[in-house]
Amino acid sequence: FQRLIVVFLLSNELVISCTSCNRAEYFLGYLTKLLQNHTAYACDGEYLSLHCPRHSTISVQSAFYGQDYHMCSTQEPETRMTEPINCVAPTSLQKVLDECQNLRSCQLLVNSRVFGPDLCPGTTKVLLVSFKCKPSK
Repeated sequence: FQRLIVVFLLSNELVISCTSCNRAEYFLGYLTKLLQNHTAYACDGEYLSLHCPRHSTISVQSAFYGQDYHMCSTQEPETRMTEPINCVAPTSLQKVLDECQNLRSCQLLVNSRVFGPDLCPGTTKVLLVSFKCKPSK
């Protein structure tokens, strides 16, 4: 029995044509997780969790820890700060790389003590991470 699997990547959509295949759905899900970009975020006091499927590891693309304008804030829009303040921790990317790069999964507590001095005390902050899952060697 010979199996023929054809994989197409069209407009960021994965299409699999499979002849005489069992497990095509599993393969499609696995391949989709490997090819797509993932984004995860967590607010101050929460844990950020990153996870990749079996036989793959986290490859961090970018990380931002700083002032949140709408993801975590519980205030009404009209009572929020209107002028942006530069509240981005310069250590964000390196800290996430140190904790998560090349692991299958990781958890990271989100707070200003983890990311260095609090540049904007009293403001709600968010950690936003973009990552891919790369095949393990």
